Amino acid sequence: TNYLIINTNKSETVTDNIFTQKKITVINIWGTFCPPCIDEMPELGEWARNMPADAQIIGIVCDVGGANDTENISTAKQILRDANANFVNLVPNAEISKYLEKYDAVPTTIFVDAQGNILGEPIVGANIDIDKKVVGENVEMYKHANIEEHKKRIAEYLK
Repeated sequence: TNYLIINTNKSETVTDNIFTQKKITVINIWGTFCPPCIDEMPELGEWARNMPADAQIIGIVCDVGGANDTENISTAKQILRDANANFVNLVPNAEISKYLEKYDAVPTTIFVDAQGNILGEPIVGANIDIDKKVVGENVEMYKHANIEEHKKRIAEYLK
């Protein structure tokens, strides 16, 4: 499966392999219409720059209706630029769009291992502290005070 990356100035695609490159991937499902999603972008961008080497963040912009949805793609790019959130963000393809139907709120955070298994329960709502705790608990190189719940869960899976 190919995915279009929307936070670059050129059209670029990646494959499912992007999810296998790290032990754990934090998938941030967000929308350009969602103030809490937009508000958390600067912190997500900072977190992505300081994440442990064996973890990554990938965003999925849920309200982009495919590669031809230039209006929402443009809006998403501007939000990401303004927030200095330079992590990979994907346009949902048909397969991802079908999967996203089960989530009725954004932002939603899902944790996935390198084999594509969903780890634990999704976290609904803007709570970077919880996300970071999952990633970083017991990860010596990444101990920020305000990022505790997501760090915890990710660290469990990095062991």
